[in-house]
Amino acid sequence: MIGWAVPAIVVVGVLWWLRTGYVVVLVRGPSMRPTYRQGERVLLRRTTAGKLRRGQVVVVTGVSEDGAWLLKRAVAIPVGVVVRRLSPR
Repeated sequence: MIGWAVPAIVVVGVLWWLRTGYVVVLVRGPSMRPTYRQGERVLLRRTTAGKLRRGQVVVVTGVSEDGAWLLKRAVAIPVGVVVRRLSPR
């Protein structure tokens, strides 16, 4: 009985680590093209805001009406400044 217990505990531990450390996000819509296309799945590592860098892909929650996660590229980090370029249309 002990022969299967250790591998089972290891598998559960690895799955728990993956579940708490990573998330799979399904791309919906064209906003991340050409990097990601509609229907692709992206594996993202969970981190804190302090470790984010400009240009990294992030998941934003709580901003859409349907509660969906939004996949976006970080433009500014917490200590950064957002500069908006105005271009004639």
